[in-house]
Amino acid sequence: MKKPLTRRANVLARKGGPVGAIAKLSAVSDESGVVFDVGVNRGTIARHLIRMFPRNTCYLFEPLPEQAIYVGKRFSEFPNVRIIQQALSNELGSAEFFVGKRVGTSSLLRMSDESLAAHPEAEVDYSIPVTLNTVDVFCEEHGISKISCMKIDAQGSELNIFRGASRMLGSQSVDMIMFEWFAVQHYENCPLILDLWTELHSHGYSMFDIFPGRYFRNGQRRFGDAVFVSDKFRRDRMPHL
Repeated sequence: MKKPLTRRANVLARKGGPVGAIAKLSAVSDESGVVFDVGVNRGTIARHLIRMFPRNTCYLFEPLPEQAIYVGKRFSEFPNVRIIQQALSNELGSAEFFVGKRVGTSSLLRMSDESLAAHPEAEVDYSIPVTLNTVDVFCEEHGISKISCMKIDAQGSELNIFRGASRMLGSQSVDMIMFEWFAVQHYENCPLILDLWTELHSHGYSMFDIFPGRYFRNGQRRFGDAVFVSDKFRRDRMPHL
């Protein structure tokens, strides 16, 4: 059943883009699931998600201590927000996390030589050990049976995160997913858009919309964002749109 959008969500839906697509889909989402923001950084997208899903518990995943502290303070007034200082992947344990001089480029993967030559501001500043978890294990630990919306901006770790969510995705317990994709490898062993699309398709997810991002100076596409929905969500909820 379609419900009225909040004023903020209505503005975002009209503006378009990946956040606008999620805003539109939030009109037919229910409140039984949680929201994941994986790679929250400074909370730019989280700010919108919290307001689009005001009655859903929102888990914000950020492995960098300074960033986790910042978003914890930023969203301290929202009782439905939980800050999780972990990196999600396809395995448990710990790993080296490479912190870029430009923090937004930080990743579990190293920058490729080619990309680093083109973008020296993304050079690694230092590295820290971070705790790894998977979507499936985290959901089991916290009694989560449904994710209404999952946003992922993990700088090349998206495919591993999908693989660590095979149970939740396989049962179509994630309604909608917004994620960043790369058209060319920015990081070593970085999956590209086709790899991500193939993985999601294998679990019964289809593209709702795609949003190309920036180009290289030679005119080649670099990266962009996409929103996918489960077949179950599309069948049961989206006709109301």
